[in-house]
Order: sequence, then C-alpha cells, then structure tokens
Amino acid sequence: MKKVYLPIIVILAWLLFLAINADWEYDEAWSFTSIETYSISETIAYSPYYYANNHIINSLWFYAVAALHTIHPLLYRLLSVISGIVYIYFIFRVLELRSGKQIDWWAAIFLLLPFTLFFAMGRGYAIAFAATTASHYYLIRYLNKQSAKDYLRFVVIGCIASLSIFSFIFCFAAMLVLLAWKEMRMYAAKQIKPIAKDVILKLAGIVLLLPVLWYIYRCGHIINDKDPSIIGSASLAGNGTLSSLLSYICMQGIAEGRMFTVLRLLFAGSMLPILYVLAKRRRVYYEFIILGIVSLLLMISHYALGSLYPMGRSAAYYIIFLYMVFYLAYLQGNKKLFVPHFLVVAGLGIVLLYFATQNTLLPKGKDAFKIVYEDKCYTLYTDNSNDNYKIYNQHLFDNKIELLTYKLPDDYRTISDTAKYCLVARKEVNDVLPSLGYKLILRTQVGNLYKKER
Repeated sequence: MKKVYLPIIVILAWLLFLAINADWEYDEAWSFTSIETYSISETIAYSPYYYANNHIINSLWFYAVAALHTIHPLLYRLLSVISGIVYIYFIFRVLELRSGKQIDWWAAIFLLLPFTLFFAMGRGYAIAFAATTASHYYLIRYLNKQSAKDYLRFVVIGCIASLSIFSFIFCFAAMLVLLAWKEMRMYAAKQIKPIAKDVILKLAGIVLLLPVLWYIYRCGHIINDKDPSIIGSASLAGNGTLSSLLSYICMQGIAEGRMFTVLRLLFAGSMLPILYVLAKRRRVYYEFIILGIVSLLLMISHYALGSLYPMGRSAAYYIIFLYMVFYLAYLQGNKKLFVPHFLVVAGLGIVLLYFATQNTLLPKGKDAFKIVYEDKCYTLYTDNSNDNYKIYNQHLFDNKIELLTYKLPDDYRTISDTAKYCLVARKEVNDVLPSLGYKLILRTQVGNLYKKER
C-alpha cells in the first residue's frame, strides 16, 4: 500500500504548492470581484451576474471565504484541493469495485494528470470531477446491492456535480437513464421487490432532483441568452466537443503550430491499439453506455432546446469515463498495447505541470504593483483585463494606482511618452515595447513589468 500512497502524496503536495504560490488566475479573479459586486441572492438567481463563469457552488464558497477578509488565493482554492483528494479516493473505489482487484499506484496519476491544474484553482471544475466520480461509484454500488441509501447518495452527489458545472448535468442524467433502464428490467424480472423504507428514500431523491433540474434548466437558459462569449459549439464531433477534448489534453494554448499537431496525432495514434483491444473483446462497459447516452442527450438538447455542445474541460466526463474503461481493460490482459498511450498521457500531464510550476516560481503581480507604488508613479499601463490587477490595487494599494488598459501593440506607440511603467502579458506587446525605449525590470506570473528609460 505504501507504493500506492507515496506517489499520490507527492501529487497532492504538488497541488498544494501550486494552490499556495500561483497568482490569481483570470477566472478566479473575475469570480472574486463579482462576489464583491453582487449579493448572494443575485448570484444564485443568475441575475444580473449571469455569466458562465458563475460556477454557483464555487461562487458560494468564495462568499464564505471572503467573509474572513483575506485575499490569499489558497483559501479560495481549498475546496478544489479537497476535491482532488475526493477524486483520487473515488477513482480507486470505482476501479476496485468494477475489477475486484487492487489498483496499481500509477492509475491515480494517469487518471489525475489531465485535470491536475483544476484541483489547484478556485473554479467549479474540480468539484464537478470529484462529485461525478463519486456519484458513479454509488450508482455501481446501488446496482450491485440495491441499497436505497446508495441510491440517495448517488442522487445527492450527482446534483452537486451538476450544480458545480451545469454541463455535467448531461452525465448525471445519463446515469439516471441507465439506472431507470436497469430498474425496469429488474422489476420486470421480479428480481427486486419494493420496501417501504426504500421507496421513501427514493422519493426523497426525486424530491431533491426535480428542483435541481429546473434550476439548471432556468439558469442555463439565462447563460445562453445573455453570455454570448460562452465556450460552446454547434457540433458534437468535428470542431466540436470531441475535437476540443483532444485539443484540451494536448495542451492547447501551450503547444503551438506543428508541435500541437504532432501531439494530437501522437495522442490519437497511441489510442488505436486500445480501441482495437476493446473492439476485439466486444464487452459492453457501463461507462461506454453512459457516454453513449450522454451523446444522445446532448444532441436532443441541441436540436430541441437550442443549447450548445460543451467544449473541452466542460465535457471532461468523456475523458474520465473513457480512461476508467481503458484501465479496466488493461487489467484483463494485453497490457503492452496500453502502455504507449498511458505514457503519452502521463508525459503530457508532466509537461503541463512543469510549465505551471515554472510560472509559479516567478514573482506575483502584486510585486510589480509594489515597484510602481513605491516609485510614487500612480499610473500603470497594461494590456490585460485580468481582474487580479483590480484585487491588488483595491486591497493592497487603496486604489491609488490608475490602471489604463491597451490591447493592441500600436496603442503603446501613442502613449509611450506618458507611460513610465507598463505591465504586459501579450507576446506582440512584449515585442514592441523594447523598440519604444522600455526596459524589462521584472517578470511576474501575470506579465512583464517594463520601465521607460529616460
């Protein structure tokens, strides 16, 4: 068991390191400034705080932490770190329950690496990943033991996953459809008989489920209508959900050009031997049935209700359930055919962690603000609308620094005579400033601080 726990402890320590030292991420900072602007009731009602970034459970957590009057991001990320522990625990429980075997230590790393950074960020995704895995575990337990308590746990935790990220309702709904189908078959075969206590617990689950479904439907409509920048697609395959998942795993935004294409081909190509093994065995896994139902529900929702298909991390349940099947199939033999793909995924995850760690070792954005403030220069030109600048300015420097944001490189040519300091993140702007007489004086996690040489 020490072989199992040691690498997990290392990963969790790494997550905690990132959660402590990483600067405010864009959406985290947006969530923080939003809860300062809107009341709890306005946030829950998605009016006027109607953005997709309003991950409601995470937003409520931010309200609770903000009551402590702290701006250190660790406490705002703590729920995500705890979710990482829950995720690992239930990944092991599901795989052990499904296989009847002790799980290899590296299984947790393999199933964790694609999502590692979200367990160190104050977003709703980590909660959704953990709750989806836990609800799946209790679904399998219920199907095996017919315990109404497991049914109630499945419903409650599935509701949590769906509220954390609304697109996860499709995964939860697919599990409900599978459960209903299995129940009807067992009742028809007279394999189960209704017991009063069990009926009451199941009714309690339905009573909880219905308002959650209504809430997600209502708020989802608000987001679709009022947040035109929501990340979504009109396609399930092609340039839609499935393609975006491939890009997400292959470090879109970090890898560029030919390297990005190579990584996508390497990832997809290493998966082909596994798909061959699965096709040859012709075994139907619960997880594949669930994903098939998810795809059907997404299409029905798209064509009947006009909803967009989720993209990338918003549909990460495809990856979680797919890799559960991969690992279960790996345990049954032909293990050599699985190793190349496992190594590719592990390699991508390690590289992603490397870049994240490298960036985290840089000074924070507040250090750049401190230089500007101590120089008694109360104007700072930026190219980034990240709300973490507002957090520093308001909570650390009494809003004394005037923030002027310019997004295009040519904008700096017109203000270069008056801008003493510039804090910029975009590559094209970084390329322009030295030619305008600016010297780089500090690299931070949120951008580079330049000072005008006079």
